Amino acid sequence: LEDKILSSATLYKVIALAPGKSYRIGIIGAVATDEDLRGRGYSKTILEELEAMARRENFDGLVLWSDKLKFYESLGFNPQGYQQIYSLEKLPPPAAIPNGGPSMGWNWEKISHLYQKHSARIQRSSEHWRAIKKISSCSFLQWQTDTGEVLAYIGFDRGKDLQSIVHEWGGSADALHALLWVTLQNRHELMWLSTFTLEDPIRTCLPASALIQSGPLALFKSLHANVSFNDLWFWGLDSV
Repeated sequence: LEDKILSSATLYKVIALAPGKSYRIGIIGAVATDEDLRGRGYSKTILEELEAMARRENFDGLVLWSDKLKFYESLGFNPQGYQQIYSLEKLPPPAAIPNGGPSMGWNWEKISHLYQKHSARIQRSSEHWRAIKKISSCSFLQWQTDTGEVLAYIGFDRGKDLQSIVHEWGGSADALHALLWVTLQNRHELMWLSTFTLEDPIRTCLPASALIQSGPLALFKSLHANVSFNDLWFWGLDSV
């Protein structure tokens, strides 16, 4: 086994913002062990070392996404937060169409400003935005006026887990509705990811029957007593 990687994981340090609060969070990703060497505790050892690193830097908690609930619960992780997925089949047409129209791709500087209007979000660094730009599996669309102002944006299809799900969105209500409506003409199967803590103009105009799935947002582990992460939100592009 000399010079062979037996197991690996990454720790990405972020500031998670919620209304009136901020948390130092470590996002754990890319947890993997050589298939022939599983069951020997390698992942457990690596995760314990990452936790020790986070504790030394006084982080509030750790977060990850996995369907291996039993394994992670044994390490102190628990489902927290809340997410909802909505069908868009019954989305009504927009009452008004703003100036401009849809365009492929994002104006990254302008989108970053719109993103910052969300009260629940990750405080994305320049490095984080550069990493997002490299994601080739995601579709990026925006509503741009004739004068070049970006009014709204959506992102969907990032990876297998978020295929056909609009997992990144923002901007003015009218432009967001118009952008989504136009996109649905070619992508009828798209669904909408949201949570009740977000100011969401799309969710509010959908019927109650449009909700097709709800559940925990992620697996969290608090590193301080009495810290809960139920008011946090992670967008689809946060786990880069």
